[in-house]
Amino acid sequence: MLFLTNTVFSQNVHGAFNSNNAIPYAIVEIPPAPPNCNQNSGTHHKICTSKFIQEYFEIKLDRQVFRDADVTDFDITIAFVINQEGNVENVQMNHENEFLKKYLNDITKALPQFTPGKQGDTIVDVGYVIPISYKASK
Repeated sequence: MLFLTNTVFSQNVHGAFNSNNAIPYAIVEIPPAPPNCNQNSGTHHKICTSKFIQEYFEIKLDRQVFRDADVTDFDITIAFVINQEGNVENVQMNHENEFLKKYLNDITKALPQFTPGKQGDTIVDVGYVIPISYKASK
């Protein structure tokens, strides 16, 4: 069973996020947009982007990979930056399992290109954090 909780808007979850120039997702005026979201409505746009990222992880995370690697239960926070070109970079996680970190890093870096976020008229790097909990079915 996989649980993707609501997006965490604090950009320093357990020290997982450390980017001096990224604007936190919660306060950026116009957040980055994935391919299926437009940037016309601030609140609607943030909901669309968050929903897109949650659904992306729900689809991409393969429970069989966890079983094969004998990963049973975990709570992890993934922090990343969507840069000024709309690409994911600076992926960080707060977990000690190296297999899990590499697997989730690969999935996170495979997010599609976004339309970059803006603060005023300036294109900016935007920090995003998502917590994931996994409980193996018994």
